[in-house]
Amino acid sequence: MSHTPQQINDGWELSTPVKENIDPVALTEIYRDFHADADIWQVRSLLVFRNGKLIAESYTKDDNDITTPRAIWSCTKQVVGLLTGIALEKQIIHSVNDSISAYLTETSLYPDKKNIRIEDLLTMRSGISYSNDGLSGQSDDLLRQLPDKSTDFILGRQLQDNPGVNAQYKDCDPQLVSAIIQARCGKSTDKWAKEVLFDKLEIKNLKWNTYKDGVTLGGFGILTTPRELAKFGQCVLDSGDWKRETIVSKVWIKQMSTVQSPD
Repeated sequence: MSHTPQQINDGWELSTPVKENIDPVALTEIYRDFHADADIWQVRSLLVFRNGKLIAESYTKDDNDITTPRAIWSCTKQVVGLLTGIALEKQIIHSVNDSISAYLTETSLYPDKKNIRIEDLLTMRSGISYSNDGLSGQSDDLLRQLPDKSTDFILGRQLQDNPGVNAQYKDCDPQLVSAIIQARCGKSTDKWAKEVLFDKLEIKNLKWNTYKDGVTLGGFGILTTPRELAKFGQCVLDSGDWKRETIVSKVWIKQMSTVQSPD
């Protein structure tokens, strides 16, 4: 079974294990074990990159996965993180210490949320009572697009903690970040992201879903391919650069990849 990468002119430079100082025999054994391991039946692909080059790839379910966008779920949150850095650089967002009330007019209806900062959203310390879990969770409501307005639905939840205190993994905080970016840049977050991030990373096989109220989903919602997803990783690995062009501030990359909360 071949794991030699295909040339599809998507921006990736291809190379070989030998050129990038990887044992080709050991790599072949890894791919053989990967395809034979019944315990990882859910995995659809395995790609290997080194020195900014693609040196091996294989798809277990469908060879068309090389260009077919599929849901990456919560990896969407990391893309929102990158976009926040770009928004700061362009002064669409002035500071992560700003209150969300400076950006979301909806907060006037929910005064108990006025002390939530953008940083609290990025570190999932908004204090908003929200659950990602199953049919009883609020993320399932958003997935089924039951509430009419996503931002009001989230801000209308009770506060279970003071903002900035306790970290809890949840989809509502990055959803509010997307709403803030969208409110400030005058277009949907996904359209703005195409201009400032996706096109610059030569990403073509990507879809990003929006809520029925027009707000781009922030906690999930991106569908893309392994090759395209790897471009985000390479950009972070290269301190915000892609092919020697700075896409995201190096200062922001360092900040977003540094532990913010002991939780």
